[in-house]
Amino acid sequence: MCAAGLAAAVENAHEDILRAADIVLPSNDDEGVAALVRLVLPRAAAVEACRI
Repeated sequence: MCAAGLAAAVENAHEDILRAADIVLPSNDDEGVAALVRLVLPRAAAVEACRI
């Protein structure tokens, strides 16, 4: 999945933002941003980034 040019919004965003979004995620209170990170980052890359 290519994330460039992907317009994402959380479901409790302003209605104008929601209309412009390609994808609507759960609200920020329900970890919508985390859902987006999990969606666009390959699992292997996320694991590598967390190694110390």
